[in-house]
Amino acid sequence: MRVRFFGTEAFRGASPRKVDFLIKTAIGYVWRARKPQRWPDARKRRRGQHEKVHWRTAAVLLIFMYNLRISYRGMEGFLDSRPELLRKLGLRKTPWRMTLNNAYWRLDHEWFRDLNKRIVAHVENEEKRRKARA
Repeated sequence: MRVRFFGTEAFRGASPRKVDFLIKTAIGYVWRARKPQRWPDARKRRRGQHEKVHWRTAAVLLIFMYNLRISYRGMEGFLDSRPELLRKLGLRKTPWRMTLNNAYWRLDHEWFRDLNKRIVAHVENEEKRRKARA
């Protein structure tokens, strides 16, 4: 059974400034979040099999994909065009589409939905405050 996330229209056609604020906010929220229950423990992996992407990095990338409505292939291009973001996330190179797809299925979907709602609410509130000041 495929679980679908609730759509968000907050970032459709968003300005680069708003996308940058989403990136900063998502990184902050995910780095403070607890590890999702469904993400496998690194100690239970077989010898020689290391994690390609840390769960925090995977969560941030999936939040970008979901909110910016980017496909797996589009996410590769997005990251290739923003090397500073790769450095921020602790990646040497862009993860493959399959790596992102595997991370999607290993994350707890309810945990992801709740985290995404908090991030979107924070970004929208900041946008309202900014407009009220102007």
